[in-house]
Amino acid sequence: MNVQIETIGFDQFYKYLGKLSNKAHSIIEKETFKVASDLRNKIAQGMRDTPKDSSNSVLRTKTGLRHYRSFLGNFPAIDSGRLLGSVRVSKVSNGIMLGSIQKDPAYGLFLDQAKAANRRRPWLIDPVKAMIPGMNVEARIFSALKKEL
Repeated sequence: MNVQIETIGFDQFYKYLGKLSNKAHSIIEKETFKVASDLRNKIAQGMRDTPKDSSNSVLRTKTGLRHYRSFLGNFPAIDSGRLLGSVRVSKVSNGIMLGSIQKDPAYGLFLDQAKAANRRRPWLIDPVKAMIPGMNVEARIFSALKKEL
């Protein structure tokens, strides 16, 4: 037995709920983008500020200049900024994408996930995992919802 209930006079209320849901989604997406941008900025700062090991350098083949690597376990040392520029925070159609990594330079992933102990320089995955708990993501989203709804 199917029972149908007809609601009368609730059209405006349903429209309001739909708009409220869309607005809440937009607020959450905007705040998540801010969190992702903060993470990207902390990663960038880590790469800029990492100490360089003067006893551990390599000769760059294209430029002939020496690159001084960072100490093991630290963010990778940067010279040109290409690795730094490869970490991007982008809005995508259904949410936020953090850490789109360009194929040029592809060595970022090799540094981050290196199997050889002497090459490992975490710069994206582990640092993000470590930073997330201190970012108070839920509190930031709830605060933004309270403020804007």
